[in-house]
Order: sequence, then C-alpha cells, then structure tokens
Amino acid sequence: MRPLFCSVTVALAVTSSGCSGSTVVVAPAGPSAAAPVAVTISQPSHSPEAAFRGFGCQIGSVITAPFDVVVVATATVDMQHVTLRLLDGSHVGGPAITFPHAELTNQFHATVIVGGTTRVFRLQPVVACGASPWRAASADIAFRDRSGAVHVVTTTTALQ
Repeated sequence: MRPLFCSVTVALAVTSSGCSGSTVVVAPAGPSAAAPVAVTISQPSHSPEAAFRGFGCQIGSVITAPFDVVVVATATVDMQHVTLRLLDGSHVGGPAITFPHAELTNQFHATVIVGGTTRVFRLQPVVACGASPWRAASADIAFRDRSGAVHVVTTTTALQ
C-alpha cells in the first residue's frame, strides 16, 4: 500500500504543477544524492606565477594565477561552472572569479568527465593583487549528472 501512496502523491504533485504553472523538483535523497565526483584545487608549484603569494605581487598589479582543478568522476558528469575565490583572511568570501560553462567549453573544448576517469582543468584567472597576500583559494564547482541533477562541490587549498 505504501508504494502506491507514494506513486499517487508524486503523480498528484506533477499533475497539479501543470495547472498552477509552478515547477516541481523531485530531488534524489540518501546515498544517491552524493556528488559523483571528488575535486581538488592546487596551484602548480613549478609556475613562475607562484610568486603571487606575496612576493612580487604589488598592490594593484595584475597577474595571471594558474590553478589546477582535478576532477575524479565515479559517474559521467558535465562541468557546468567554476567559481574561484582567493582568500586573504581580511573578510569572508574574497573576490570571486566565475568561469561559466561557455567559457569552460571554449577553453577546454569538452567539459564532460567520463565515469572512472580523472581530468585536470588548468584555470588561469587574471587577478589584481591586494594589500594582503592570499592565504587560500576556494572553488565551487557545479556538475550535471546524466539524470540532469546538479551537484555543487566546494574545495579549498592553502597557499604557502
């Protein structure tokens, strides 16, 4: 009886949404709701731009600061956007640099990560140096799985 009740409830919700013009979202719950990716972010140590951590980064100067976003996918996903924040400890959040899907596609030609594989995306934002050196970088990365569900993963790394 319980499965029938759940089916009827979902059917009523979908039917009534068609009449009212609202959107009904049936989101996954439990273990299936976990993001099908593991993500890390780092700054390449061999990069000459690594000096932006304080030395050689004068207030107001503009530099390119490369970051590698490493994605390990357990299921096939499509990266939708990346928002990178550089944190200096002076306030919450830090300046945000967003790479929308179109820009990611233009730069990498494909944003799909096949399940069971690892991909590295090198982002190269142009940033202005502030009064304090950056202490950390944080990234919010959105992925769409094959069912259409969007998963947002946040990763942070200390800058030394």
